[in-house]
Amino acid sequence: MKTRQLSLLQKKILLSRGWLTTQSTDFSSALLELCYRREFQAGQTIFFEGDEMDGLDGVVSGSVGLYSSPTDNLPVLLHVSGPGEWTDGGRALSKENARIVSPVARNDVTVAHVSTQSLRALEGEFPDLRLRLVALSSIYLDFFTLLNADNSNRDIDALTRAAIRRLLGEGFLPGCEFPGDPVEIPVTQNEIAELARLSRNAVGPILRKLEQAGAISLGYRKITVLNRNLLQG
Repeated sequence: MKTRQLSLLQKKILLSRGWLTTQSTDFSSALLELCYRREFQAGQTIFFEGDEMDGLDGVVSGSVGLYSSPTDNLPVLLHVSGPGEWTDGGRALSKENARIVSPVARNDVTVAHVSTQSLRALEGEFPDLRLRLVALSSIYLDFFTLLNADNSNRDIDALTRAAIRRLLGEGFLPGCEFPGDPVEIPVTQNEIAELARLSRNAVGPILRKLEQAGAISLGYRKITVLNRNLLQG
């Protein structure tokens, strides 16, 4: 694993979507100056659920599956994070700071990491840092609130649509408002089924119906959202 400073382009990616779109320019610039680049190959676990947080990690390129293992059961896929998303809540400076998910690289992934030590130093320049980290934690809270609300539905069509909307970041992720251009999501139909808590056989016909309606296009290990308005309902 190599560690390097972020390039200008990589910083722009982290500024374009997610938590840092809600923060001031001076803070975001200072934070990104402290980040360094970590690279992972497909299948590598970035950190494990229950580990003590050693900083913050933002996805620069590639995609990361966020897994949780409730009550010692097999890991469950909760979400697929893409560029601009941070892979855990902002509790790095809190006493209770155990990781709540296990992010696993789904392909070659580049992550921006800022250590807890660097965050403590940054707090001297930005005394409101902990409040800024609360904003990051709030994104995760909104995600889990949305996830629980979506999964309370028993309609397989609604569950499938909701899973795709979460992949777009709708309802919890700042800066996810794309224009009308198509949005490609590197996710398999099996993964969509897991995100929707449904079987592959149940999700397949729904995805084909959405494709026929012009909402999405199905490809190899990916879907492309063509019209997000048709995913509502």
